[in-house]
Amino acid sequence: MRAMVEMEQVWDRTAAFLRARRATLVALALPALFVPSVIGGLAEAAAAQDVGASGGIWMPVRLVAGLLMLWAELAILALAAGLDSPRAALRQAGLRLPVVIGFALLLTALLLLLAMPAVAILAAYGFDFVAAAAGESVTPSVAAAAWIALYALVLIPLLLWVAARLSLLPPVILEERRGLGAIACTVALTHGLAAKIIGMFLLYGIVSTVLTAATQYAGGTILALIFGSDDGLGVASVLTLLLTTLVETALAAMLWVFTGKLYLAARERQDGTAAHR
Repeated sequence: MRAMVEMEQVWDRTAAFLRARRATLVALALPALFVPSVIGGLAEAAAAQDVGASGGIWMPVRLVAGLLMLWAELAILALAAGLDSPRAALRQAGLRLPVVIGFALLLTALLLLLAMPAVAILAAYGFDFVAAAAGESVTPSVAAAAWIALYALVLIPLLLWVAARLSLLPPVILEERRGLGAIACTVALTHGLAAKIIGMFLLYGIVSTVLTAATQYAGGTILALIFGSDDGLGVASVLTLLLTTLVETALAAMLWVFTGKLYLAARERQDGTAAHR
């Protein structure tokens, strides 16, 4: 009889790892995840205010910050999956980063293809794409909106299932150094786990949304009362960004550690080995 992967055990391993390696995670996440995220947020705020060549100068800054954050997240994943040294984790993450980006681009292209039926529906009902691209307010017809809603009702559950079956793609790419074969491997590892993983997705989404929103709006309101409202680059806004990013960094670290522990549990189930780490 095939062993089961219990999410409670995976969470227990995640919590134990976070407690045991908290100093290492902080030392890694603060400079390589928190700081780039703050820089990216400041660049986004500056671009919104058209600071520096109508905001266009900040696009490379946001791109570099995003790459640094992905590198740090993969390093955290490598630590959770078994590496002991942060330096070794960063090196392994750096070596596999181009492959992860390649898969991300491939999956993005597939998502764009899945969006094409909605575009075709809008075109069939005479939606004015030119006016919409020019910034004008254009409302799709009731019939078009109804067909798109029906398509979404079919597509969203399918996307959730696919996302669950591919959720272990990053650790497989990172730990097993596979190319396109990583897709078949992660599908095999997540066999029978889709419903549990979707439940984790939804739980994490709810918790992270509530915590982030509470920090951003409650904290932002208090800071605005103390320092005064500003245009997005003042003291209140910057402090709110720092607090919100700190919460997001902690949540991201927890998610990547959980993913690493889930990968280990799924690999143990497939290999028939005893639970460890």
